[in-house]
Amino acid sequence: MDTMLGLNNYGYNKFDYNVEYKDANVFNGQASVLWNNLKLCFESEIRTMYNEMQKDGGLNYGNLLRNYNTVQADMWNEIMYNYDAVYKYITPYAEGYYDGKNLDENGNPVIIPAGTKNYLYAAQGSRSMHRRYWLKNRITYFDGKYLSDNYRNDKFTMRLYTPEPGADNYYAVQINIDDFSNGTYYTREIINGEYIFAQASIYAAGTQYYAKADNRLGESLVVVPPNNNYTLTPLHNQYLAVAFGGTNGQTAGPYYAEANTPYLVAAPAGAKYNDTETYVYGAS
Repeated sequence: MDTMLGLNNYGYNKFDYNVEYKDANVFNGQASVLWNNLKLCFESEIRTMYNEMQKDGGLNYGNLLRNYNTVQADMWNEIMYNYDAVYKYITPYAEGYYDGKNLDENGNPVIIPAGTKNYLYAAQGSRSMHRRYWLKNRITYFDGKYLSDNYRNDKFTMRLYTPEPGADNYYAVQINIDDFSNGTYYTREIINGEYIFAQASIYAAGTQYYAKADNRLGESLVVVPPNNNYTLTPLHNQYLAVAFGGTNGQTAGPYYAEANTPYLVAAPAGAKYNDTETYVYGAS
């Protein structure tokens, strides 16, 4: 198979897990008008199909590892890989070899001199650990690209507020009955999609209470204006996506991101949040 799991057609371990169909000098069909148009026209269908293949078709790291390693590569003893490398790559380079083509005047095979051809790069053993690295990261990479269920379930959550000068701003607190007796606290309900806070008159265990922040924020907001954007720095080459407002909100991304490079993921223009859940996907 061409360019399988990072190898090129000559057996060089050349491509990392983030290799793409459109990358130059990788796949022969890279400039195919047909396949490029298919990708552009059926992006949502491809995304749906990828999710279905994961949920119903068994497309996951464990199954891939079993098919490549457990029932194939691991069936051979390591000493067999060593003998194979010595016979095919090391001895021909160190001592020369017969290629079956060059004959002397008497019709006898001519030895190709040592050091003439170097195929030592192909002596890669079983490549078992490299397959683990490549397959695990490849699946994670495409999970992000197609916003799979696995990718969206792997998230961390933040609850955001957008403070406004002169407005009442509330924050969640954990209190006991003594705290309640010595302060002013509020409960919250959702009415017509808006959070409505009301002062609590009695204490009830298990209730989430809120306190009112200092609403004199004008000067503070001039110095540190509200900013709902995220700057994310991934540890791996991957896709980034943020769901502003949770699953029912607006998702920014996925955006391709290089490892150890900060990327700005901007919140929707004019967005304001009041204890609103926001998810950063692909957190691990």
